[in-house]
Amino acid sequence: MPKSVESYHGHDGSYKFGYESANGIAAQEQGFVKNGGSKDHEVQVAHGSFSYTDPHGHPVSLSYVADEHGFQAKGSHIPTPPPLPKELVDAYAKAASQPHHEEPQPHYAPQPTYKHY
Repeated sequence: MPKSVESYHGHDGSYKFGYESANGIAAQEQGFVKNGGSKDHEVQVAHGSFSYTDPHGHPVSLSYVADEHGFQAKGSHIPTPPPLPKELVDAYAKAASQPHHEEPQPHYAPQPTYKHY
């Protein structure tokens, strides 16, 4: 059962909600419409966070943004890849600095059509 709840919904697409439960789970989110009125460029933007205690008793919290760039989450419990080796970073940099040459595309001319009687 929630210990506290907060909620708001605006006519312009904005909203805000949050809750905290008796067992310590909490969440909040707010959002709005970016570029409102421009139907081709409207984007719903949301940002928020939640927190809880994992089965080992460790606190876990996560914050996020969801917008035209997708869902981006941040939290110390989210795994991250190891850094790239220096040799690979150097190779990528060298490849990016080289001029890019496109192979010429063959040109195909349409063939005349013949009628068969």
